[in-house]
Amino acid sequence: MRSAADVRDFAAEHGYPVIVKPRHGKGSEHVARFRRAEDVVEPPAIDDDFVAEPFFPGDEVSVEAFSSAGEHHVIAITGKITQDDDPANPFVEIGHVVPAPLGPETAAAVSAYVSAFLDVMGVTDGCTHTELRLTPSGPEVVETHTRVGGDSIPTLVRQATGYDLLDLLVDWSLRRARPRRPEPAAAGAAAIRYFTPPPGRVLDVGGVQRWQGLPGVLKLHLP
Repeated sequence: MRSAADVRDFAAEHGYPVIVKPRHGKGSEHVARFRRAEDVVEPPAIDDDFVAEPFFPGDEVSVEAFSSAGEHHVIAITGKITQDDDPANPFVEIGHVVPAPLGPETAAAVSAYVSAFLDVMGVTDGCTHTELRLTPSGPEVVETHTRVGGDSIPTLVRQATGYDLLDLLVDWSLRRARPRRPEPAAAGAAAIRYFTPPPGRVLDVGGVQRWQGLPGVLKLHLP
């Protein structure tokens, strides 16, 4: 897909709104949502094709799972904070929390959905990170990866649940050790938030050591 006409043809078949993004993109760069035909503009002139997808409304979560011999273990569900309506950088994730603030029925439905999805994808072993939107009609996959999540999600999972996803991978690879049975409830909670100041000139940074020393603060990083 290379042109605005291609986007309109897709939307004519699947409906609005639609999401358009580079096929090989990263970091939410060049992602756009078009609500109506008159909103569609030409994709940026970059060396890549674009992909159009139906837009899924609803809260975003990711499922951190570990599979062993075809059995899927949902280790945690991560809640997302996204700036969907930021005109300059839409849909960028600026925070995560483990566990996601979901009710038991919703969490069970998400876990079952992802387990079935991993079966369809033929995933049998290792870590997976599956991102979903919780639409009014149920969970819908946005993307999945056969790796752990980024943005320090494995650290949040370890802090909140006691599970170390990479340790699970090593134990399974070397000793075929399956994850222990999950506890009835998460032992705690952990969150990360990214600074999103407006463009400008930084004149001074203060108070970092004070915040770093507070109970419950694992890491504060100002590059």
